[in-house]
Amino acid sequence: MLQDFVKTVTDFAQTNQEFLLPMILVIAFLECLAFVSIIAPATVLFAALGTVAGAAGIGLVPLALTATIGSVVGYWVSYWMGLWLGPPILQRWPLNRRPDLVEKTQRFFERWGAIGILISHFWGQVRPLAPLVAGIVRMPAVPFHIANLAGSLGWSFGVFYASGTIGSWLH
Repeated sequence: MLQDFVKTVTDFAQTNQEFLLPMILVIAFLECLAFVSIIAPATVLFAALGTVAGAAGIGLVPLALTATIGSVVGYWVSYWMGLWLGPPILQRWPLNRRPDLVEKTQRFFERWGAIGILISHFWGQVRPLAPLVAGIVRMPAVPFHIANLAGSLGWSFGVFYASGTIGSWLH
């Protein structure tokens, strides 16, 4: 089922390249939004779309910057939700179905703090919850946003550099 979905999205992107950057923006946002990312991780889509972009000759910088914007905003919204909703959100669906993931993220964040926000962009298991937990524990905004921007840039450039390079080789 995931393969069919990825193929459908990839086929659409190949025939409608003008929608490639908006698609990447939305997918990056959703990938970094607390609840959505838990249900449907999008790393496979990034690899497929990066390959499409590389084969189409679309450069790395526009792809990565677009994904960075989506990622930063997704983390910011999750952080804000944590600030606004507080600890009770951890007892609601879908988080109450994955107490192991919540516990792992809390331990990770307690150990690493702001650096954990940066690292969480690269670790799929904690990515969907790290900004939410940061908001819940009221991490100061400035360190959060600095770490979020740095992590988003590194993650976006890494994902799209790898997939775009493969796409260029295939082209």
